[in-house]
Order: sequence, then structure tokens, then C-alpha cells
Amino acid sequence: MVTRCVLFPLDLYNDSAHYALTVFRKQFLYDEVEAEVNLCFDQFVYKLSEQIFAYYKHLAGRYASQINC
Repeated sequence: MVTRCVLFPLDLYNDSAHYALTVFRKQFLYDEVEAEVNLCFDQFVYKLSEQIFAYYKHLAGRYASQINC
């Protein structure tokens, strides 16, 4: 489910890049789409790493509290 939600916008960018090169024949438009995808992907990786870190931080805290008791 999450994969579909993540991949759908990236597929839209892929279609946009394809149209920029084949239909409009504009390299600068393709470059803009590519730059936008890079920003989008960087933001996705950042948010994902935050969530993974928070999960394992919480898990480690629970584990540490069980050892101390």
C-alpha cells in the first residue's frame, strides 16, 4: 500500500519527463522535471530515515527499560 502511494507521484514525473523530451522536444523542461524529482526523492529519503530512526529509538528504549527492571 505504501509503495503504491510513493511510486505513483514518481510515475507522474516519469510521464512528464517523457513528454518533455518526446512531445515538446525541450531539454530545459526535462531538466526542470529531473531537478524536481531529485528534490522529491531527497525529501522522501529524509522522511523515511526519520521514521526508521524514531522506530528503532523507541524499540531500544523499551529494551533498555526491560533490562533495568
